[in-house]
Amino acid sequence: MAKVKMSSEDFKDWTKFRSNTSDRLEKKEIDLLVQLHAKYFNHKVKYPCTCSPKTYNAWIKDLNNIWENED
Repeated sequence: MAKVKMSSEDFKDWTKFRSNTSDRLEKKEIDLLVQLHAKYFNHKVKYPCTCSPKTYNAWIKDLNNIWENED
C-alpha cells in the first residue's frame, strides 16, 4: 500500500491540533478532524455523534499515524 502523506498545510494544521493539551475538542478542532479524516481516508464528510468519543479517538489515532510517518 502506498504511503499516505499530508499536504504541508494539513501537516501544519495537524501539528497545531496535536499541541492542544485539553481533553475536550473545540468546534474548529472537530471540523479539522472530520475534514482531514474524510480527505485522507477517502470517505464523505460526516460528523459522528459527540455522545461517545470512540470514533473521534480512532480518527485522531488514524491521522496521528500519518502525521508521525512524515519524512
